[in-house]
This record gives sequence, C-alpha cells and structure tokens, in this order.
Amino acid sequence: MSSPKSFVVNGLRRSGTTLLERVFDSQPNITCFSFKFDILTFIAQAKGLDGKGAVMFEDFTSEEFSLSERSIAEWRLFMAESLTGALFGEELAYGKISEKATDQIYGMSFDNYMKIIRVIEDADDPADISSILGGIAAHLNKAAVGIHWTFSHRYAPVFLRSDNAYWIEIIRDPYERRMSDKLRSGTHFLDFIRHTQDGLNFATDFKHPRFMFVRFEDLIDDTKTTLKKLSDFLDTEIEETELIHPMGGPFKPNTSLNTLDGKSTNYQNGDYGSRIGALSRDKWASKMTDYERSLITRSINLRGLYEARPGTAGSGARAAVALAGMKFRRGLKIYYKKICKWRSRPVGVQNHQNQRRSPIDQSRLPIRQATIHRSPRPA
Repeated sequence: MSSPKSFVVNGLRRSGTTLLERVFDSQPNITCFSFKFDILTFIAQAKGLDGKGAVMFEDFTSEEFSLSERSIAEWRLFMAESLTGALFGEELAYGKISEKATDQIYGMSFDNYMKIIRVIEDADDPADISSILGGIAAHLNKAAVGIHWTFSHRYAPVFLRSDNAYWIEIIRDPYERRMSDKLRSGTHFLDFIRHTQDGLNFATDFKHPRFMFVRFEDLIDDTKTTLKKLSDFLDTEIEETELIHPMGGPFKPNTSLNTLDGKSTNYQNGDYGSRIGALSRDKWASKMTDYERSLITRSINLRGLYEARPGTAGSGARAAVALAGMKFRRGLKIYYKKICKWRSRPVGVQNHQNQRRSPIDQSRLPIRQATIHRSPRPA
C-alpha cells in the first residue's frame, strides 16, 4: 500500500460538509473525523480573540506563521482534549478513559484510541496537522485519514505543504444555502455574502495539484460520477454505501428542515434515509421569495459556478434599497464601536501606529498566546 494520505473536507456552513465527511468515514479504508484538530479555533483562542471568525481571513500565504514553544504545548493538549472529549463524551476526562468505550465511535478499539493520542503527544510539530493525520492513518492501517473543517480555506496552503496532504472544498448553490443557513444559523446577510463570495473565489482561483472542489449539487444529482472523481483524486476506492454515524448505526441527513419539523437536532431525522440523496434539494426553492433571490443576485458574483436567478424589476429595486440600508447600518455600528473604544481609553494614552495592528490589549491576554513570526518583506 502507498503512503497514507491526509485530507481536509472544508466548506461554509450548510454546504454539505457533514454529508461529505460521512461519505468518507463510511468507507472501510478511510476514517474522517468531525471538527478535530481545528487549528484556526486554537489560534483565535491563543490570540485572545472572540472566535474563529476573527482569524478566518488571515493571509497565511504572504507571511510565515508559527507558534511559540509555549503555545505548541497548549496546542498539543488542546488537540488531545478535544479529540478524547468528542470520542468519549465530556464526562470522561483525558486520562480516565474506560475500556468499555470500544468499537462504538469511528469503529475504533480502545488500543487505537490510545495510539491516536500518542501520535499527538509524540509529534515534533503538532501544528503540522497533515503529518499527524498521516501518522494516525499508519497506526489504523487506513489508506487515508481526514478531518472536517468549516471556514478554514485560507489555511489550505499551509496544510498542503506535506506531500501526502489533500484538500477537498465543497460548495453549494448560494440561493439554496442561504435558505438553509437563514433557517438554521441566522447569519446576517452581509456576513453571508462576504463568506459566500470568499468561498466561491477560493474554489475558482486556488490552484494546487492536490486540491479539488466538489459541488453539493453534483454529489446529490450525479453521485456515481462525483465519487469516481474523489476516488481518482485520493487514489483510493470510494463507493456509494449506507452512511454511518460516528457513534455507530445509520447516519440521517444533517438538515435545517428539522427546524421546520419542530425538531431541535440538526441530524438523525428518522424521516429520511441514510444514503446520499435521501433529502431532495428542491425543497428549498419553494421557500425562497422573489425578493430574496434578487438580494443574492445583486450581491454575489457566482464566478460561473451557478446560474443567476434574477427576480422581477420591482423586487430588484427593493433589494438594492435594502442592501444600501444594511451597509449603512453596519457602517454606523462599526463607527459607534470605534467611538466607544476611543472614549474608554485612559487619559494620556497615545494611539501609536503599532497599537493599531491589533485591537487587543496585550497586557490582558490569556496565558495561551500565539506568536506570529513575520518574515521581512523584500525591499
């Protein structure tokens, strides 16, 4: 068997990332984890930021990024704790894992769980996630081991530095994704269009021999062809099969329609089957108004990946006015926050240029702190 591969399944929320993750993990020769080794979340925490979104647009290609020795130790523990917490439940703390919890999560034995933790502990550079995944694949005797991320495509160039690393981006029709996201997550429309445009630009502009993007619609409507492309890309067989839940048993669709049905969970809806295409995409089309279609058409460059769905002239004019109003209110909110921050400064504090690089008071950062080493720019 060739060297084990590591891969990332990434995409925006409500794009089919969970479905594609389950497709991979349901294959006998592949393991795909859910939201493990999420380095962008750790970077946000280490820098004292509110969340992953604060570093989502970090440009990892123009400046060298690395972690300090202290942060590396924190990152190693962060990965081990998040993995064991997800595998065994929050009630089982790291170091107190029972052998009874075997063959239930990701179909792995207790010994294999321990091997995974040792791979993390022994890694020379725990920020080299692709190498860690490759080590896990070797221990599990798998052809490939992957992880499921969201909003992390700016990190792709770093992940792909390893020769056996692969990146799979899944995208979805913005019209349909908006309705699903609006129902499930309630993302502000201006944030939605910014994230969506950034994701579509990445899918079309990023070039690398070990990168590919998959359309959610193709996965549903032309499953056989799409799985063949994924098989060729990873050089390992991927077949259409019953989807398996990480805890064992069949996996039911992760759908926002559960919210309409009065269910609080976003997956395991017993009304749907546990196979690709169990849920029809057409349900979203009937839930979008002409005005909402006009909003997206006016806001997003589809980059030739999808067809525009323009609304009527009346709805288009209404959408234009609404967009201008949203941007104006957003601008006022940002300006108000800056004014409040400026007025809250102690008297006599100078606003030096280097303070503007980060809105964080460095003296109040938590112990975890990432250090970014920036290479000098050429003259």
